[in-house]
Amino acid sequence: MIKEILVSLITRSNAFVYQWGYLGIFFMAFIESAFIVFPITTLPLIFTFGGILNPFLVALVAALGGTIGSSTSYILGAGGKELAEKKYWRQLQNLRERFEKRGFIFIVFVTFLPVLPDNLMALFLGMIRYDIRKFFLFFFIGKFAAQAIVAYSGYYSITWMLRLLEIELL
Repeated sequence: MIKEILVSLITRSNAFVYQWGYLGIFFMAFIESAFIVFPITTLPLIFTFGGILNPFLVALVAALGGTIGSSTSYILGAGGKELAEKKYWRQLQNLRERFEKRGFIFIVFVTFLPVLPDNLMALFLGMIRYDIRKFFLFFFIGKFAAQAIVAYSGYYSITWMLRLLEIELL
């Protein structure tokens, strides 16, 4: 049952991106990042469409969609700040100060690695009221770097495979 649902989601998301192009990539990256738990990763889409479309634009659009999608977790965390502050005010202040000084590398690192839950990072950054401009910039940098690697991997892999098989696309 779960396998069929996942296969259906993957098939439909591929068809959606194929039909809508860059807008479809943006939307899928947004959806993936907007929800804390989403059963599908966009990495296969980025890989595939990085080989079909312009890989730089694929990475750019996916990073933008993912960053905007992650802002929902940031907003949720900012809304829950009062609840957390009542009990953990000192700890949150300490963490906020540390992130203001050295948060860049950690935030970019977490958003760069696809296995780490960057939505939880966004939720946390919202709770400590981390500067929203820095949040967007650092999340975008990490997501763009990761998406660019995947998109260009798709571009070079698919291009190489097509040459090897002597297939020309229109």
